[in-house]
Amino acid sequence: MIRHRFLVVAALVLSACDQRKSRPNVLLITIDTLRADRLGCYGYARARSPHIDRLAAQGALFERAYTTLPRTTQSIASILTGRYPKSHGARGLFSTLSPANLTLAEILQDQGYDTAAFVSNLFLRPGQGFEQGFKRYDMIPASWSPSRSMTISKPGA
Repeated sequence: MIRHRFLVVAALVLSACDQRKSRPNVLLITIDTLRADRLGCYGYARARSPHIDRLAAQGALFERAYTTLPRTTQSIASILTGRYPKSHGARGLFSTLSPANLTLAEILQDQGYDTAAFVSNLFLRPGQGFEQGFKRYDMIPASWSPSRSMTISKPGA
C-alpha cells in the first residue's frame, strides 16, 4: 500500500470531521521548552497565557507529564507513535520518522477524523516523516524561512 505523506509537528491539531457522530474533537498542543510553572493553569500568578489557561479549563489538564527523551525529535516521534526512541527509530535531532511506524494521525484519519498539523520547529520540517497521517500540514515561515510558508494538502482533499 502506498502511503501518502503530508508533513507535521510543533503544534499539532486534530479535529473531528463528521459532526453526525458523537465523538470528541482532539487537540494536541506540543510546545518546545515551555515551563508548566509559568502558566496560569498551573498556578503561576503572573502568567500571560490566557488562551492556554482557557483550553486547560475546558479540556483535560495533566498534572504530571513524562517524556521518553528530552529532545524534540525523539519526544514528538514517541508522542505520535506511542513507542520508545529505540523502537521508532528517531534517535537524533535531525532524525526522520520511518514510514514503517503507525502514527496517531494515521489511526485518527482511519477513524474518519480530519487531521492537520501546524508546525514551527526546524527539527520537524517537511520531509522528516512526522507528517504521516496528516491531511494538511502548515509550516510557519519564521521557523525555517523568512520569506514563505508551506502548505501541503492531501490530493483530492
